[in-house]
Amino acid sequence: MLAYNKTQLDNLEIITATEKAFKQQYITGEERDSIVAAHPVNLYTPNIFLRVGIFILTTIIAAFSLGLLSLMLLHGGSEEIYRGLLIIFGILCYGAAEWLIKEKHHYKSGADDALIYFSSICIFCGITLMNHYILSDRIMALIIVILGTYFTLRFADMIATAAAFVGVMYLLFSYLHNPWIMMVASLGIYLLVIKLKNKYYANNSIVLQALSLLTLYAAGNYFIVREVTEQNQQIFWVSTVLIPLIYLFLGIYKKDRTLLRIGLILIAAMVFTIRYYHSIAPLEVAMTFAGAGMILIAYMLLRYLKTPKNGFTSEEIDDEQTGAIQLESLIIAQTFHKTGAPEKDHFDFGGGSGGGGGATGDY
Repeated sequence: MLAYNKTQLDNLEIITATEKAFKQQYITGEERDSIVAAHPVNLYTPNIFLRVGIFILTTIIAAFSLGLLSLMLLHGGSEEIYRGLLIIFGILCYGAAEWLIKEKHHYKSGADDALIYFSSICIFCGITLMNHYILSDRIMALIIVILGTYFTLRFADMIATAAAFVGVMYLLFSYLHNPWIMMVASLGIYLLVIKLKNKYYANNSIVLQALSLLTLYAAGNYFIVREVTEQNQQIFWVSTVLIPLIYLFLGIYKKDRTLLRIGLILIAAMVFTIRYYHSIAPLEVAMTFAGAGMILIAYMLLRYLKTPKNGFTSEEIDDEQTGAIQLESLIIAQTFHKTGAPEKDHFDFGGGSGGGGGATGDY
């Protein structure tokens, strides 16, 4: 299903890990060169600045091309013709993205990203412009889910993953309109995602984990529940306070960065919610004391974690070093798997000939 060549993606991963290992001086230059030669990578992946520039340029070209076609073909035409043009142009952009990936070996180059997004937007707009009325929100959300899921599976695109998730959550909320169902659905998606591991969709998995954790808290936040669903259930104060603390505890216990970061973000949301309904002090005073408290806690944690404890430390650790240590043996094993012929354990004498009572010829 994935459009990109998996062998090339595997080689790219090995080369990246090799460069990290060489940077940390875990392998020699000769070993690095042998690994690079054994795993050729033909993918075109420019740096971030070139990628952004190519993305902008491709988007401008696609937009101007669509505008030119509209001027040429739709003079005095109907909305129905314009809808068909959008769908056809979206399909053409999709075909161009597939061609760049297959023939030119583009991988997250900016051009393929721009064509994928432009294609999805054109197809979505073409479908939603049905005759002279706008489709319902649920049908549009369903279209987003379908397009987002397909582009996620085909191109492993994180924005498409986020769009599909938002569409699913909107459909679920529009039909059920129940915060408890939303919390259960978010938790179910999170548990499902952490079980389904695929290295080609690792970034998509992180996106789904983060979004499901956020929607789980949003569905149980007292402020959101009261303002959106107009329910005034005091039980949601419990979830408003406990969920961020649970995230932090599980993040520390499992050493999960996603849980830790989401938990820290939601601590601020928890404080905002409490401050919105229960004003203990003027805002300026509360912010001053909160800032001072956070600085004090950060200082105490830095002092406490000066010596590593249970895998946590305040000292700076290069992530590349950790990856290099883990992948060094795998890289070398994949590359230097051939062994030479074993040495013989006996001595071969030279040739000779002899016969009769006395030796003749060569001895």
